[in-house]
Amino acid sequence: MFKKTLSVHRYFYSNYYNVKLTEFDVICHQCHNRKCFNPEHLKKGTQLNNAIERANDWDEFQKENKILVDEYLRIKGKLVETYFNWNKAPIELYDDSDE
Repeated sequence: MFKKTLSVHRYFYSNYYNVKLTEFDVICHQCHNRKCFNPEHLKKGTQLNNAIERANDWDEFQKENKILVDEYLRIKGKLVETYFNWNKAPIELYDDSDE
């Protein structure tokens, strides 16, 4: 007898909501944790709406973390500058002028 492997999140979704999934059904993680199999964090969708949602979430992440990214790039620039000027006086990595 042929047995098909079923991913954990598809298994828990289909049993929790008592639905039969087709091979075309996509189960999306609302919590965006691919390891999660909590059926309340899962929803049925399509590849397209899953890709759109993932892109929108990435945009939100970038907006929310813009300051962190900018600070990272500033510090990285200082580290590169320090590396190329290693024989000169050390450069302050953190700007304490705001305090």
